Amino acid sequence: MTRRPVVVAAICALAAAALALTRTLDVAHAVTLGALALVVYLVSQTVGPEDEPWPRPPTEARPGARADVSELGWAAFTRDGHVTERVLRRVRAIAAHRLAAHGVLWDGVPRDEPTGWGHGPHDAASHRERAEALLGAAVLTGLTTRRPVSPRTLETWFSALDHLVEAPDPTTPAWRPR
Repeated sequence: MTRRPVVVAAICALAAAALALTRTLDVAHAVTLGALALVVYLVSQTVGPEDEPWPRPPTEARPGARADVSELGWAAFTRDGHVTERVLRRVRAIAAHRLAAHGVLWDGVPRDEPTGWGHGPHDAASHRERAEALLGAAVLTGLTTRRPVSPRTLETWFSALDHLVEAPDPTTPAWRPR
């Protein structure tokens, strides 16, 4: 038994008792009226059209959907105000992609040693130097280390990465923050 008919029965009983106690109706008529109201409700629930349930929202997860934006907003910063490692991994992947458009190969993993640059150890230094010329020493150092990053530093990184798109020629002078 669902909860709604019990609530309606209680309301009908209270209404009948109120009508009888206030002497608006005698007891027999008050009980009859309450019972009649309950019967009308129960019959309308069985005979009436069944409520169609709301359609379920689509379960497909589209990239960039509202849930992704909301999750990113909550997951972007730590409690102490620094940028989370999840966001930093994504920014490093973007940096690796943008550098690759300029012929600089980097795997996007921050390390102290020069591995991860170029095709191997024989050209790692030249790829790192070209990345430093494109991004600037401060941005490249920040991207390749695991230290905590402030939102302002992240904004500087984005400006440098946007500059790579605006000036796609790798021979342009290094970008310098304002």
